[in-house]
Amino acid sequence: MKKKLGANALQTLEDIVALMEVTHDPDRLDELEDLRVKLTKQISLLVDKSIDEESKEYKKAVAGLQAASATIEQAIKGLEAVAKAIETTAQTVELVAKIAAMA
Repeated sequence: MKKKLGANALQTLEDIVALMEVTHDPDRLDELEDLRVKLTKQISLLVDKSIDEESKEYKKAVAGLQAASATIEQAIKGLEAVAKAIETTAQTVELVAKIAAMA
């Protein structure tokens, strides 16, 4: 089965991040960061146009993603265990998958 636009966009986003990790030229890093930000915004628009924002599941998914991001940020700062960040994110990814299946 061919990957659709969303899956391809997310793969490209992951690829950009991977390329950033091995790029040492500051100018190229700036260019890659610009691309990452632009693509992220477009992915956000696609998702927001495709899903019912008023559904209970949507609201739970948004709250879960926000909590997962906060936990990840704390883990990066060393205030939370990485295991907790992974656990919170995994639970939220499962919830997002349920929402995506409904779309």
